[in-house]
Amino acid sequence: MELPGAQTLKKKSGALEKFIEPETETNESQTAVRKRGQHGKRGITIRMNQTQWRRAKEAAMAEDISMAELFMLALSERLKAQRLPGMFEP
Repeated sequence: MELPGAQTLKKKSGALEKFIEPETETNESQTAVRKRGQHGKRGITIRMNQTQWRRAKEAAMAEDISMAELFMLALSERLKAQRLPGMFEP
C-alpha cells in the first residue's frame, strides 16, 4: 500500500545553484591554508563621533604622529601609570 505524497519529488533547480560548487571530498576550501591573521600585527576599529575624531586627529598632527601611534602612546602611558610594562615606544 502506497501513501499519498510518498512518491519521489523532482528537485527543482534554483537560479543560484549554478553558482555553488558541489561539495566533494577534495574541495579546495577544506585543504586551503589560512593566510589571514598569521602575521604579527592585528587590526582594530575605533568608533567615535566627528568631534572626537577631529580632536584625536588634531592631537596626532600636533605631535606629528599617526592616530594609531597616538592611541598606542596613550595606552602605553596608561599601563605605565598602573605600574605595568608599556606597549609602545616611538
